[in-house]
Amino acid sequence: MLLVARVDAPRDAVHRALTDYAHLDRVISNVEQSRIVGHDADALRLLVVSYDCILVFCKRITQVQIVTEHEDGNIDAILDPHHGDFDSGQLNWRIDADGPGTRVTLNMRFVPRFWIPPIIGPWLLKLRLRNQSEQTILNLEQLAAKS
Repeated sequence: MLLVARVDAPRDAVHRALTDYAHLDRVISNVEQSRIVGHDADALRLLVVSYDCILVFCKRITQVQIVTEHEDGNIDAILDPHHGDFDSGQLNWRIDADGPGTRVTLNMRFVPRFWIPPIIGPWLLKLRLRNQSEQTILNLEQLAAKS
């Protein structure tokens, strides 16, 4: 899924909000817990626990992301398939100055290990991810504008 949005806040403030790993719940509303659990050569390992529902199906979801912050400020994360509820996945945050604001591009792909109701489930999951991503952008804008 690809989401491109303009955030009415400076690029550095947006980057700070996205990399405040201990407080990702401020940016992503379904996150219950987030913390750094280790460091690799050029990356960090981030535990993220979230809770979400699709229709009546609710689940606490655990993922360990291997996060790389690039010199240009962009952020890439690959899900560790050995830890968590996903067989694979990746998130790519592109953060570009856009006048006094910031253009944020989020590209994500997930292959869940958990059961999703057939037929309508994948469509509902995509819709939920889209709605959650749009809320994340709004939260990001509010947080970054305050800093």
